[in-house]
Amino acid sequence: MIGKLKLVISDYLYGLNFKEDDFYELRKKGFVKLSPLKDEDINNLVKEIESLDYDDEVTSHKYPNSGDTRFFFDENNKFHSIKKLGNENISFLSDKLKKSYASHRMSMINVLDASKREGDFGSGEGWHCDSPFSHQLKIFTFLTNVSSENGPLRIIPFTHSSKNKLKIHNYLRKDLSDFRYTEEEIKKLLESDEFSIKEMTCEPGSRFLVDTRIIHAGKPINKEKRIAVTDYYFKNINEKDIFKKSI
Repeated sequence: MIGKLKLVISDYLYGLNFKEDDFYELRKKGFVKLSPLKDEDINNLVKEIESLDYDDEVTSHKYPNSGDTRFFFDENNKFHSIKKLGNENISFLSDKLKKSYASHRMSMINVLDASKREGDFGSGEGWHCDSPFSHQLKIFTFLTNVSSENGPLRIIPFTHSSKNKLKIHNYLRKDLSDFRYTEEEIKKLLESDEFSIKEMTCEPGSRFLVDTRIIHAGKPINKEKRIAVTDYYFKNINEKDIFKKSI
């Protein structure tokens, strides 16, 4: 009962940040495609990212199970192209959304490499939602071509809504506070024919604004590399500090 109440309150507060036609697809499906980056900006970002391994001041976080290498940066970092992208991406959000859901932010560089994958996971290490109750926003910017074979983001549209979360967790007999899902649970969910997986395959420079209360997972990479930037948004400095400690 408490979990259901949290979902209802979260939806009410979230809805206050939108005018009638604002981000209809985001609210309906849980994601929306944004305008793409220019080729020049893509090239500058890739060059900057490729130099990170040689910068002694930069710490990388490696995840062998998925072949994932991550770099995290505050909004006021020293890298021109990464900072420029962060400033540009947050401008897609309305002032209300910034105040309520993005008063603080960080950027994550995500380099998936098939040659470094030792396990069976994709980026994010399995199906999950970022928060069991609260709506959370991220912008994913893909700098290389994303095919079905090189680790696309996968989402299950409509699973961010309170109505569907209640239905899914009742169907799977899961507590609402549980935000991770096994492959067996996802398979069972898909058997209902009400939900399906969408692979976010796309061209370089593609950007997506996603409500990461949606069920999502990276697909395991089987060939080549995939380079992306994820902009994390936080409601307050405490949320950001907790996230930084979890890295």
